[in-house]
Amino acid sequence: MDLRIALLLLGLGIIVLIGLTALDRARASRLFRLRSRASQPPGEKQEPAVPSPGPAFTLDIHPRPPTDENRKVLGTDAAVAPLPRREDAGRKNELQTLEEVATMPLNLDLGIEHAKRGRPAPRGPRQPDERIDFVVTLSGEQSVARDAALGIWKQNEYLLEKPHFLFGKRTSDGQWSELAHDSSRTIYSDLVLAIQMVDARGPLDVSELNTFAQIGLKLADALNRRTRFSAEFDDTVLRAKRLHAFCDAFDVIASVNVVAEAPATFPGRAIEQTARRLGLQFGAMSIFHMKNGLSPGCKHLFSM
Repeated sequence: MDLRIALLLLGLGIIVLIGLTALDRARASRLFRLRSRASQPPGEKQEPAVPSPGPAFTLDIHPRPPTDENRKVLGTDAAVAPLPRREDAGRKNELQTLEEVATMPLNLDLGIEHAKRGRPAPRGPRQPDERIDFVVTLSGEQSVARDAALGIWKQNEYLLEKPHFLFGKRTSDGQWSELAHDSSRTIYSDLVLAIQMVDARGPLDVSELNTFAQIGLKLADALNRRTRFSAEFDDTVLRAKRLHAFCDAFDVIASVNVVAEAPATFPGRAIEQTARRLGLQFGAMSIFHMKNGLSPGCKHLFSM
């Protein structure tokens, strides 16, 4: 019993000794900090120590030229002479021609030049011609609105292969015009359906002629108008065959070549001025055309 009490007292003494030692160290450390602050001059702050970084890779944005030690290039066995620069004459001529065409003045005479030269100015749009067309005339006492007639025509014209047209006689000026090109407010006194009797595919046959006549009758019934055909069906088919034979015999392409004597050439500007002076017009396919305003079909007599 006495031994246990002695050990307990010894343990308590050790704990008290450790506590006093720790308290004494804390007091000494606090006193040291107070003395250090008192010895530091006023207004000066002590910067914390920053550890210096170790060696790292950096990117040089202004590299120096390589030295002979680190330069790695392939050397040539012999000196290579530069290739001689060749002048492409054909390309220069082509560029000159394009430049002349780009700077070519536009012809905006509106038919005045044709009157000065004694030639008729081009006329308006195509009109029905019973010499080359089979025509169905729809007449009546009341006028017809453009959309009422054109709507029925558009629903059925897909059945036709030959060139076909729907014309109307305007009540405003009494002139014939194609309904597809007029405004929706146009009013007509008479209507005319026309189909071309021959084209590049051949003459008009009986089947397509009957289809065209049925479309005309459908328009007449819907608009309450009288119908008149330009010719009998048999006569129309026979005339279409004759027109086709005529075109095969005489509708040919003739060409005339004009060649300058070597080494002379035709300057582009001179060609343009001469063509304008002779009445040719610069147009489709970037070539010159002589136009015929009296032609019901293609307006080009010949081209250059």
